[in-house]
Amino acid sequence: MKNYTSILVIPLMASCVQAQADSSAAIIEQLSNNNNAQITQMISMNDSSTLKQVGDFNSIISEQRESLQGAIMITQVGDNNFVSAVQFSMSANNVANSNVAIGSQQGDGNMFFISQTDSFNSATINQQVEMNQATTIHAGMFNSSVTNQIGTSNIGTTIQSGVSHLASVSQTGDINMYTVSQGLQVRQTAVINQLGSNQSAIILQ
Repeated sequence: MKNYTSILVIPLMASCVQAQADSSAAIIEQLSNNNNAQITQMISMNDSSTLKQVGDFNSIISEQRESLQGAIMITQVGDNNFVSAVQFSMSANNVANSNVAIGSQQGDGNMFFISQTDSFNSATINQQVEMNQATTIHAGMFNSSVTNQIGTSNIGTTIQSGVSHLASVSQTGDINMYTVSQGLQVRQTAVINQLGSNQSAIILQ
């Protein structure tokens, strides 16, 4: 089967590596200067990665290994933003199935990291304005997390290690912090909504 790779308007730093990646698609679109975008798809099938950068000095690293029907979609609008999205199998005898990572950053100096190492997980991160940081780690199955940070200097971490967890976090303001950790249990729900500044929230389940 053939793979599909498209790299548009390349300002020096765009790369794609596909090996044993059947029917996988990789698209990089860079519309400004000095951006870095990297896609790696190895030992995978029907994976897709779509990266778009509008601004300067942005960086995206997208990696899918031993993955089946995974999808990574990242958009950066602004300057000096960084994203790392990784989907792979932790098991020597299995693949990571049907994981989806969606990220959007609008503003300057934002950063987020997504890691999904099992199957049927979904991670969405939206960051707007400046200097926000978010981390989402899915080490179980059927987990879903949504993070919205709109403001300046917000920091958030979501860790889901069990099955069928749901986490929804919204921070609107400045210098807010949250931590959500959902362990090896099943079907836990965590919701955080912070609308001001200088707030801290921790949920451990």
